[in-house]
Amino acid sequence: MKHTQITITLRLMLGLASALPLQAAMAQTHSTSGFMTLSYSLSDDSNRYLRNIDDKGTLRNGSIIGFQVDSRFTDKISTTVQVAAFESDRKENATRVDLKWANVNYRPSNQWLMRAGKLRNSLVLDAQNLDIGATYTPARLPPEVYFSTNLLEYYGGSVTRYIELGRRTELSLEAFVGRTDTNIRLISLPKSPNSQVRYVNTPLDLAGVNMRIDSGAYSAQVNLSRYNSDDPGFPLTVNARTVGLRGPIGPVIGRFEYFNAAYPRSAGKPTVDSSALIVEKTFGKYTPYVSLAASDYLEVGSGKNNSTALGVAYSLAPLSKLKGEINRIRTGADSFLFDSIPADREIRVMTLSYSTIF
Repeated sequence: MKHTQITITLRLMLGLASALPLQAAMAQTHSTSGFMTLSYSLSDDSNRYLRNIDDKGTLRNGSIIGFQVDSRFTDKISTTVQVAAFESDRKENATRVDLKWANVNYRPSNQWLMRAGKLRNSLVLDAQNLDIGATYTPARLPPEVYFSTNLLEYYGGSVTRYIELGRRTELSLEAFVGRTDTNIRLISLPKSPNSQVRYVNTPLDLAGVNMRIDSGAYSAQVNLSRYNSDDPGFPLTVNARTVGLRGPIGPVIGRFEYFNAAYPRSAGKPTVDSSALIVEKTFGKYTPYVSLAASDYLEVGSGKNNSTALGVAYSLAPLSKLKGEINRIRTGADSFLFDSIPADREIRVMTLSYSTIF
């Protein structure tokens, strides 16, 4: 699918979104919901972190508002359409309105689920609800692992087989194939405050499998994905492997994620290794947490980055949270999380957010 074809597909999906009232009227049952996160971030350094966080502060990074309609036509066929406004991943300092989800679901039995449309690859545990901040505790999931949904979203299809292993334990095996409408952000080298930024649209073919076990409060997941582009202007192959674990550890809730990506067609055949550990404990309406994250990006020793975040979430209501966090970030010779950063620096970022589901 070329870029023009993706544009046509997107227009068709937007047409579907505009027809939501008709879709709901035709459905046997339907439900509507919305979600919002208002996030403010401030750094103690002028070098931009995650594209636009610096010592001037910003409300743009992490803020999002969206609406979703779930419709059921028969016992086996349903649809999900979600539209959101969020920080653009295609240009600097801009807001984008687009479909986040637009898919048809066919479930012939409790053991099988087939989906087609605009979907999301479960590279991380919270990939499916990454935009909905009220569903998890941290003000910002560690970006060393929990990157933008830019690479997670794809147009295609998936087949999932559910296997009951016990009364409270279920294994799911998902195979998926599709194409991402990815935009890669490139910064002219050497990095400096005056570096030029451009976005390259690089649609990637995607194929992979996701294996997950849920047992009570525990979850474990392994994902194997391959992204590939044969575009002569920007040939790229990414082989990604991720592992996710979550559940109670004594009196606390722990979550561990590991992400590895290999670039076999790039010069030097670089790799990325990233990991994150989050531990949290709830006391009434308060849930303090600590997260530790590290990444070694591309060339070993040059792209190292690690962070330590301390924060707390306060539940205003079952579906609304106030969050605050201080994150200390240390860099090596360089860091892919910063636009321009001198070697071996320590930077602090404060994030305050309000998330709700309505």
